Amino acid sequence: MVIVLAVSFAVGASIAAGVSRLTGTSAIEPEPGFVRVVVPAGETPWEFASRVAPRDDPALTLARLTAVNDLGSRGLVPGSVVLVPTGSPPD
Repeated sequence: MVIVLAVSFAVGASIAAGVSRLTGTSAIEPEPGFVRVVVPAGETPWEFASRVAPRDDPALTLARLTAVNDLGSRGLVPGSVVLVPTGSPPD
């Protein structure tokens, strides 16, 4: 199992490096207009949405997070990293 994880990590690092060389950007950095946020354990999706966009309607924020991160029916999973838009939601 350790070997599989090491190989998976090495392959992932190689792919990230290749993407970085091809695009001229770091594969670790989010796209402009987004920040990466880890979904904490013990926080409801509603609480997470309220925390990352306190001035916005949590229902709209959740819909936007689901669309941006292609979450589908999975929803927000504790420990996962999601892209959170930094701008105001579209009208």
